[in-house]
Amino acid sequence: MRYYYMLMRWAHPVAHASLWLVARLTGLARPRVLLVAQGRILLVRNAIGNQEWSLPGGGARWGEPAAQAAARELEEEVGVHIAPDRLVHMTTLPPGSVPHQPYPAPIFIASSPDQPPKLTCNQYEIMEAGWFKPSELPAHRSQMIDVCLIAVQMRELEGE
Repeated sequence: MRYYYMLMRWAHPVAHASLWLVARLTGLARPRVLLVAQGRILLVRNAIGNQEWSLPGGGARWGEPAAQAAARELEEEVGVHIAPDRLVHMTTLPPGSVPHQPYPAPIFIASSPDQPPKLTCNQYEIMEAGWFKPSELPAHRSQMIDVCLIAVQMRELEGE
């Protein structure tokens, strides 16, 4: 597995350029999920790329609704099943609004009233996953997380 991660790190610039090209040509979105359970946020550390912590999610398939893609990616990456109709669309980050994001990123929020669900990482995509309090977020994280948390605070202030 160590060699797989080494190969993916080497291949990152090529993969990123390919992703940028596909995103620009197709307009396909890469939805993300802000999943909250007992005051903790689910974050994943991707095996591919710069390995920063980010929100789970990924590419929509051709013709696949964004909420369905977000739910599918959440289950594929960490084994957490959330029905697409439980995902609430919060915002869509336009391409380039945060570094390393050349695609539209619809952000969905969902909450689990129970204990945080057990995580089963897809070892080919996700190095690790965990539940974090907002005050204890890892330093090496995607700016997308901070943008989403600000959006949540704004929604709360507006009473939504």
